[in-house]
Amino acid sequence: MKKIFLILSILLLCSCFENDILGIESGYKWVNIWLEEEIDDNNYYHIEYNGTNYHSVYFFTEPNERVYWSSPDSYTILWQYQTFEQAIINYSTYADELGNGQQLFYLDNTQIGDTLMIFGYVPGATNMSAYDYLYFILEDNE
Repeated sequence: MKKIFLILSILLLCSCFENDILGIESGYKWVNIWLEEEIDDNNYYHIEYNGTNYHSVYFFTEPNERVYWSSPDSYTILWQYQTFEQAIINYSTYADELGNGQQLFYLDNTQIGDTLMIFGYVPGATNMSAYDYLYFILEDNE
């Protein structure tokens, strides 16, 4: 009887911890990103360019988590007689209380036919960060 009481007491105490059985936070992060378009057999999304310069990428992670964005692909802006190159996606976005979110990225007609990449990153403790990426092909709708 004492053994059963001891086991039940330990289980009750351990279940009070929020993170794991020892009450130690694991520190591992995770993030999933996607587009609403169909994905092909090679894991490429296909976006039809319709003249709109912005498109959304969606993500799911832990609630209220900050997701940083990057891309090796860029576009060029001419502003006050100077040329600037800017990544198609940048900065960061916070997830909502359920872990869902979205971020806009830039498209233009000079990218039609190109394969572009978006990278989402959630920093964590050493070796416990998470990232996800996707590729998409911008196609002409004509």
